[in-house]
Amino acid sequence: MISIGLVGATGQLGTEIVRFIDNSHEFKLISAVSSFRNVNIGKRLSDIMDGVRSNVILSNNLLESMSGVDVIVDCTISTALEENLFFYQQLKKPLLIATTAITEEVENCLYTCSHDFPICVCNNYSLLFNNLMTALNLGLSHFPKDLDVDIVETHSKKKKIFLVEQQSI
Repeated sequence: MISIGLVGATGQLGTEIVRFIDNSHEFKLISAVSSFRNVNIGKRLSDIMDGVRSNVILSNNLLESMSGVDVIVDCTISTALEENLFFYQQLKKPLLIATTAITEEVENCLYTCSHDFPICVCNNYSLLFNNLMTALNLGLSHFPKDLDVDIVETHSKKKKIFLVEQQSI
């Protein structure tokens, strides 16, 4: 069983990851971290998330919380990721990043860190976006090969970062 430490545990993606791990036989959530401003720090995830059985206590101490995990999953916003890099460099644990709008400076830092510990960056975890891309790729097989399709994505109004991306298929 792989032990997971989740940073950004109370965000939209973090909550879905908690639910997934809660029902998994392959992964175990050992720690959950959120911003020091989160009013639920010190509470069990089962007490603050509907349908979750996990008794993991929400923490705001990243360094202390992640010492015993096999893998860290960071699904914070880009500014938080930038702040957390200092701790990830100390922990040297495998790191899965699910954050958008990563700056070139942070990208360069991640590249340097990847020489000391494994890092995987997945920029878009939107289920809707990924389902749309799959459907488009299947549908486009019926169109001429030189057809050019652009997809414009805007993030939810709830996000703190607003980003418009364009991707050609």
